[in-house]
Amino acid sequence: MRNEYLAAVAVIVLVGVAVVAITWKNYENVHQEENFVVYDVSGGFAGIHYTFTIMDNSTMTDGVNTEVLPENEFQEFRKLVISANIFDIVYPNTFREHWPDSFGYNLTFTIAGNTRTFSYSDADISSENMPEKLSEIIGKINEFKNRL
Repeated sequence: MRNEYLAAVAVIVLVGVAVVAITWKNYENVHQEENFVVYDVSGGFAGIHYTFTIMDNSTMTDGVNTEVLPENEFQEFRKLVISANIFDIVYPNTFREHWPDSFGYNLTFTIAGNTRTFSYSDADISSENMPEKLSEIIGKINEFKNRL
């Protein structure tokens, strides 16, 4: 009787692991292929972490709320990103902690399978080192995320 019980528990555990593995793999594939822009914010007094994603299908999400951007707005944003030549922007990707409780930002673009991440802080946003096109893109992303 005890061996049958242990065998049943082992099967349940193995089935559970398989389901989790399959679910995780599917989640991983979908999100790697569909993300267009991922905007991560962390830090501050409370040590928050916030992620905002705009996907290739014009869906935007913060992990809790989801909304679809109107097609014309998404296409305008996409043109802004493409015209900025994201992969050619010269930016040192330095996180400078000049201010107490400052926030750190990671902005990741994925276009045609190529990925580029920019890392910066509050101090960087207000400096003249922030490329103008990147600053414009960040402003648009903040406008979108405030809708959720």
